[in-house]
Amino acid sequence: MKFEDILKEVNHVDLDEATPVEKDELGSGADHHVYPSKHNPKVVYKLGSEHAIDFWFDMFKSNPKVFPVVYKRGKTKMRLKKDKVVFKDTGFVRLKAGSIEPVDYVEMEKLDAKRAETEWGLLNEAIIDITEGQWDFQDYVIHFALFEGSKLKPDVALMVHVIDELKSGYPSEHGMILRFLDLIMEIKKINKHPDLHMYNFGYDTKGALKCLDI
Repeated sequence: MKFEDILKEVNHVDLDEATPVEKDELGSGADHHVYPSKHNPKVVYKLGSEHAIDFWFDMFKSNPKVFPVVYKRGKTKMRLKKDKVVFKDTGFVRLKAGSIEPVDYVEMEKLDAKRAETEWGLLNEAIIDITEGQWDFQDYVIHFALFEGSKLKPDVALMVHVIDELKSGYPSEHGMILRFLDLIMEIKKINKHPDLHMYNFGYDTKGALKCLDI
């Protein structure tokens, strides 16, 4: 359910900031695309269907310490470049290429995703070394997320071993993993089944780690 579209009509000066035209895309997900502001380097615009944004908007708005700060939400229309299957009203429908469809945009705080990706990579290297290739950081996150509420059995002994080894031999990475795990605990209070992966985190301008997408 991607809206990889070109903005058709702009009837308000604020909406001009949300248009993807002549901008490099910063990122995308299954049902959204993210573009930079033309005038404010601290702001991005997340565009998607009304249904898709409804799913996460209130969670973001209510939890600015966990997710990017949300400034405002608006509506516009976009021309589809190709056929799309999207959720409308009570079910999924196929929209034809060239059709003009209503979409929402959200103006929000821009996070430094590159820093989080770099730290994730460093944790990958350290954990692969510690576990002799048995785990990387994604494996650790999966087991930790299970530990925080699942009935499945995580490898707690290996989790503790990794933390101990990071603390003694990788002090910088130890601090990194604690930031990620603290945030994951907060995310799981909001959503018990979050989407946790390398490209879903970023730092704000104050150095706080946040989650980019739920």
